[in-house]
Amino acid sequence: AIEINAGGARCTIEDCELDCGNTESPRAILQNAVDANMRTIVRRCNILKMDNGVHAAGGLDIRDCYFHDFVRGDVPEPAPHPDGIQFEQGATNIVIVHNRIVGDAITSCVNIYNESGTQCAGVWVVNNKFSGGSYCIYGPRFAGATNIFINHNRLRGWTFNHDDVDTALINEAVGNVNDDTGAALTF
Repeated sequence: AIEINAGGARCTIEDCELDCGNTESPRAILQNAVDANMRTIVRRCNILKMDNGVHAAGGLDIRDCYFHDFVRGDVPEPAPHPDGIQFEQGATNIVIVHNRIVGDAITSCVNIYNESGTQCAGVWVVNNKFSGGSYCIYGPRFAGATNIFINHNRLRGWTFNHDDVDTALINEAVGNVNDDTGAALTF
């Protein structure tokens, strides 16, 4: 796993495989904190065998990555609550473009902070392919989330619904489709 702490201007992770080996190392990439100058760039990575692929505090630009083979709910104990990409409370400036996230027993492909308190702002989820999860996109669900864009994604294989979001908090959601049927999806 890679752990990123505040104080650095940029961190670039590209053209690699991050295999957490289904161990208790729960996150492939963990941003602990973000300062105003920090930017984490993740490109063309194969990210596997973890509970959360990326746990982001903000300032994240992730493109062309493949997330798969998440830790299942029964291994290791206690049972994980896996997400492909999960945001911290108040995370800002998150760009998720042209990624593939595949997970059977996961909570979501993308978890936009969905608890009460300071909400996320400046989130772009564009041109991705998401398969699986209780919800492909989970959150935002509380007032205060701003500048949230979910466009041109292909979603399939969810357990409950393609999303669990408060649609009033989404600034724009166009061109999203059910990858199984080709039907348009609304948020």
